Order: sequence, then structure tokens, then C-alpha cells
Amino acid sequence: MKVLWSFAGIACTVALGLIVAVLVHEGGRGDELSSIGSFATALATAAVALGAWLWRRQHRETADEAADELAHTLRNRELDALGQLLAARGDLSPAKVDFLVREHLSERSDGGLSQGTIADSARYYRALERGRLVVLGDSGAGKSVLLVQLALELLNQQTEEQEPRSRLPVRMNLASFDPFHDGRTVDQLGDSVLTTRYDSWLTSQLTQLGIRRQLAAQLVADDRVLPLLDGLDEARDVQRSVAVLRVLNVRARFRPFVLTSRTTWFEQVVTDERLCDASVVELQPLSPQAVREYLVDRLGTHAADYRWRTALNAIESAENDELKWPNPFADALRSPWRLYLCCTIFAASGDPYRELAGLAPEEMTNQLLARLIPALSEQHGRVHGVEWPATDVTSWLRVMARRNERLLPDTAEITLPALWPAAGRILPRFAGAVLQSLTGWALAVAVAAFIVEYPAVLSIDTPWPAKLVIVTFLLSMVGATSLMNTGMPVTVSRLSTHLWRTRNGRRTLI
Repeated sequence: MKVLWSFAGIACTVALGLIVAVLVHEGGRGDELSSIGSFATALATAAVALGAWLWRRQHRETADEAADELAHTLRNRELDALGQLLAARGDLSPAKVDFLVREHLSERSDGGLSQGTIADSARYYRALERGRLVVLGDSGAGKSVLLVQLALELLNQQTEEQEPRSRLPVRMNLASFDPFHDGRTVDQLGDSVLTTRYDSWLTSQLTQLGIRRQLAAQLVADDRVLPLLDGLDEARDVQRSVAVLRVLNVRARFRPFVLTSRTTWFEQVVTDERLCDASVVELQPLSPQAVREYLVDRLGTHAADYRWRTALNAIESAENDELKWPNPFADALRSPWRLYLCCTIFAASGDPYRELAGLAPEEMTNQLLARLIPALSEQHGRVHGVEWPATDVTSWLRVMARRNERLLPDTAEITLPALWPAAGRILPRFAGAVLQSLTGWALAVAVAAFIVEYPAVLSIDTPWPAKLVIVTFLLSMVGATSLMNTGMPVTVSRLSTHLWRTRNGRRTLI
């Protein structure tokens, strides 16, 4: 309907401008008035017809078409996310992380094997009875990588098997789910209201991917979405976590999901609310063999370099079962996150063992994080090989962290909507108004120039007072519209580049 009204408004505005030009024209003849009236009527009719056609075409789109486009968008997004999480080049795969089943953390298990790996997470998930899985692990254990890997494998399997009306795995961050925005508690909301707010949140997550809200709500209502809920602990509120578990227990037999959380946080939450019919697994630290294989695959020819020789020897010695005291350096690298940091920072220079061997695990993490931004700035330059200044990158991140309360330090993703509030509340709106004014005035001046400078085309000899009225009218209209729009919220998430890949996304951006 917005499309129809937009075209009707454009048509009426142009027609009104032309009629004003005729009315203020000195000595205007009847045939001139008739000619310009016919032209304005034809223009308005054509604009309304075009708007109506677009509106009908937009509403003919079905949920199946939206699901197909969403699957394409999700596949591209997860491929990008996997590359960001692993800093992968080529066909590198994540480290071999194992997980084991945890007992007594849910009311009845959902089946599945007693163990598995990230690499075969899709096969493990498909073996569950109802598709209800909880993945636990410490910070940096690989929970986000598992979700991305699982989403990609499920999407690829659906494409190969051409499953009709299959559920689409959509990865979502639970930090944005807040059912208590009106101050009520879990018990005060009740299961019905809580479920409604959860479904509304799922719908809003789909709209950010370029799906119209009506179709997104239909996909959620038809159970076409498999939520991959990342970060139960990132809300930092036990009651919000309890609300998530409670809403997942409503219609438990028909509500599949994959949920990640830190182990200690989940153990605290389940004292108040336990999941029904859900399997709980916990990611294990990397084995010394997996650490060595990852380093060799990641470093390639540099693995035999003298800088890494001592580190690899320490890791290989830790594989010996007869070793009485494990090597602290090798033990610290059993964390996938710490292992990634070490590979990234010492990829080009430095001896990791000499600089890190004497540090405790937490001290090692702090030192690696302190050197991460300079290392990434050096390795990933801008166009033409110019490096990003590490001090500038650090300053930008600090500003964004101060301006955005929801940008949590443990969040794996920093999306465009999360960065936009760094510009403040006033600047984005007035910057948008200026941008609209410049664009609109360019079109308005073009229309005014056509009317004023080419009167022979319209058979009108326009005097200067009429020209002034026309130009003032068009520019005032554009300026007033832009000024009114400064009171509207700026949804910069609509400018995400991945939206160009789908028909829905392109229509949203246009």
C-alpha cells in the first residue's frame, strides 16, 4: 500500500505544480489550460497504474518464494561469518573440537550420540528426535563456529535433497531479546504473552535479512524457521535467560532450536528453569594432536620455521601420556580462541613460545588481545596496500563501545546497526535529511528547469513570477519533507550490502 500511495503522491505533486504554473501564467489561454490539464491527468493516471501494478506484484509473492530467497541470503551470510571467525584463506577448516553429552541438565534428553565434533555437527543434530540441542562451553570454546558450521551444512543438505518446506536455520543473538521492556516479570507475562513476544522477536530478526514483515511473520507461524540462538549468557540477566528457557518449553515437542551458553551460566539458570526434551552437550578443550594439526595446516611452510619449532616441540611432547607435568604453553593453546589469536599474531614474525611460555592462561589471553589490532592492521590493509593505523582502529572501537550499551565484549559479531549509534542521536537524522534534500532538490530543479526553460514543449510562455512560484513550490516541498523525516528513526541496517543479492533486499533498499 505504501508503494501505491507513494506513486499517487508523486503524480499529484507534479500535476499540482503544473496547474499552479498555468494559473499564475499571465494571459493564459483556454487551450493551454486544457492541454496542461490533460497532460497532468495522463501523468497521474500512469503513476497510479504503475504503483498499483507494483503493489499487486509485491503481494503476489508467497512464503515459499521468500523462504528460497532467505536460504540464499543465509548461505552467503554464513560463508562470510565463517571466514571472519576463522580468518580463513582458501579451504581451511576449523580446529577439531569435540563435544560430550552432559547429563542431568534437562528434563529428559532428546536422544543423539554420546559424543561428536564440530565437523559433523549437522549429522549429530539430525539424529535428535525433536531437534532440541544445547551447546555449552567456556569463552572461546568454539560455540559460534559450531552454529555457523551447522547452519551451512543444514542449508547445503536442504539444497541437495530439495526438501519441501524444510526449516531454515537462522542464527540470532539473544542479547537483543528483551521480553521485559514494559517492566513485567516472567510470571506476570505468562506463557501466552511470552511466546507472542518471542515470535515477534523472531519476525524482527528475519526482517533484518530483507524479508517483508508480513512474510516473515508467516514463516514463523508456519514453523519454517530453525532458531540458532547464540549467547544465552550475553544478556547478563538471569531472568531473561529463564524467560528464554520457558518459552522454549512451550509446545516443546514442536519447537526445535539450537542454544549456546557458557557452562557456568547455564548451570545457574537451570536451577530456576529446566528445558524439556533437550540434549545438552559441552565443547571440550582441543587435544594436543588437534592443536598441532591446526598449526601445521594454518601455517603451511612457516610451520617448519625456526620461530615455531620450539612451540611445536612443546605441543608434541604434551601428547606423551607418560609426561608427569603438562606443558603450560601447550595446555593454554587447547582453547580454540587462544589458538586462533596466537596464529594470527605470530603469523609473520616473533617466537610464540619464547614470548608466551611463562604466562598463565589468562595473562596469555590479555597479552594476545593487546596485540591483536596491530597485527590485523598490518596483515589486512586497505586498497593499494595502505595499512590501517592501529591507533585509529582502537580509537574507533572505544568510541563505539562507549556509545552503544548493547555492544558486549563477548559478542562475536559487530553489525552495522550496532555501530550506527556511535554517531549519536541527532547527527544521523539531520545527515539523512540533508541527503534527502540534496537528492530531492536535484530532481525538483530538473523538473523546474524543464518547465521554465523549455516552454515550447508545453506550449506555455512562462513569465518570471510564475517561474519563481514553480521553483519555490518544488524546493519548499522537498525541504519540508526532508525536515519532517528528521523525526523518524534511522534504520541503517537497511543499507547492508548483502541485501542486494535477493529480490526482496533490492526492493527494500530501493
